[in-house]
Amino acid sequence: MTIDELWETILGSAPADWVHHELVPNPAQHTSFAAFRPDIGVGLQWGATCVAKFEESWVARFPDRSAYSVWVDSLFQGHMVDRTALVIVDGGRCYLPLPQGMDRTSVIERDYRLARLIQGIVHRNQSLVDSYLETAGVQRPG
Repeated sequence: MTIDELWETILGSAPADWVHHELVPNPAQHTSFAAFRPDIGVGLQWGATCVAKFEESWVARFPDRSAYSVWVDSLFQGHMVDRTALVIVDGGRCYLPLPQGMDRTSVIERDYRLARLIQGIVHRNQSLVDSYLETAGVQRPG
């Protein structure tokens, strides 16, 4: 399997395709793991803190201004093959992709789809990502 095939598999999946486990909380380590039901060689783990106190102007638009970023690792047969940062905003209510560019007003497709997937696995509400991006003034892809 190539990295592109791994991403195609992950991003083409739905939250129901994953078995999710919470791990022992530790900011330096991942706190969640999910195995892909159709192919247990594919996995995701996330929760290790990237930036403990994430401060950008778009984060201040949410009722709870606390935010932090975490790493999401894509796994194949137990090996990390890629890493992406997501921002957890509004006191932990929503996972968002990190806005890109100088103006921080857009996100890339892969990060957007990954944020929706993780949001769906954890909170069972993928569409919340769209409303939070709109509140933040960040354009989603397409």
